[in-house]
Amino acid sequence: MLIKNTTICDKRGQKRSDVRLEDGRIKKISSMIEPKKNERIIDGEGLFLLPGIIDIGASIGEGVSDIYKALKKVSTDAVKGGATTVLIQPDTPINTEIGLDYFFSKSKELSLCSLSPVASATENNALEKLNNLAIIFKNGAIGAYIRSDANSNILKRSMEYTKMYSKPLFVTCANSHLDKGALIHDGAVSFRLGLGGFSVVSETSEMAKVVDIASFVGSKLLVSGVSSEKAVSNAAVYKKNYPNIFFDVSVHHLCLTDEACVGYNSYAKNYPPLREERDQKALVDAIKNSVIDVISSGHIPVSRLTKDLSFEDAAFGIESLGVMFSILYTRLVQSGEVSMERVSELTSFNPSAILGFENKGLIKEGYDADLFLFDLSKHSDVGEFSPYKNIVLTGAVTHTFKAGELIYEL
Repeated sequence: MLIKNTTICDKRGQKRSDVRLEDGRIKKISSMIEPKKNERIIDGEGLFLLPGIIDIGASIGEGVSDIYKALKKVSTDAVKGGATTVLIQPDTPINTEIGLDYFFSKSKELSLCSLSPVASATENNALEKLNNLAIIFKNGAIGAYIRSDANSNILKRSMEYTKMYSKPLFVTCANSHLDKGALIHDGAVSFRLGLGGFSVVSETSEMAKVVDIASFVGSKLLVSGVSSEKAVSNAAVYKKNYPNIFFDVSVHHLCLTDEACVGYNSYAKNYPPLREERDQKALVDAIKNSVIDVISSGHIPVSRLTKDLSFEDAAFGIESLGVMFSILYTRLVQSGEVSMERVSELTSFNPSAILGFENKGLIKEGYDADLFLFDLSKHSDVGEFSPYKNIVLTGAVTHTFKAGELIYEL
């Protein structure tokens, strides 16, 4: 397959080139490549060619019974948004040998993006009993997840196991006791709406504990869903002292604030909660200053059945996989705050490096042909039931390639 007249964009910069894909790899990059006989040609004129997104923050939702249906929806959304590798966080834990076998067989059957399960470090996402992580890792889990307010001994042992097997430990920093009854960020909006709030100190106090234990153990720690100005400020200090600790922010926290919840808009009810404008600005600055290592989708599937309820009863979560790059382009690149190259670095190159993938995250000869084409002349549609519905999203993914095969075309 030959992509002609495109503009390559990855963390190293931009250049106009032709790109040949062959045997699952990027075979050749040149200013002019002559087509072979019967070779399929895709015209990339006016389009950007970027490395496929490696998303570390997606979920199939909580308490899902039909795993195949959920994986199919996530995969479909992913390739529509240019994601070629997606880590599935264990909101619905998939921790048994049989469960992991089923996960991988159905992922292969779908033949879309690569799906990799992150195991729950504790049984059924509870906080007191450790899973058999040795068995889980041997059966293909890419890492483990735990809440920071788990039993501290369990937290430490999780780090020891992930270090032993050279896996990352994903941690969400929050204290359920401090956040009891919370529905939204604790601030002016929660006060106006009369809703219980998630405090910033819940995030920052737990982050301090987790980082301290991880630095003692020496494990690879990925702090997921950093959401506040204070947390970012602390993260900058932690990174200077503990080089094996990485920080992730979701697209929602870069692009939305708790003002989206005004009017009891349940479609903006999210966890970690959307914070204030000052927090959003601090997160964008942290991207510029390399405090944040990864941007993830924070994707949680929702439906009108789970969202068209009172704010108290509505589910947490916002969908974003299908429009993730369009949101980031509109909010960060079009505004002139962050370059497209930097966005590519945080959505593809950095996650690849942290996860230990080889030959991903750049557009380079010999690298995996996991790519997508992005058209700035088009717009993306999120539908009626999304907190992004009133934002005009510039750009749309027109083609997604996995291992050199075209798996999505607009």
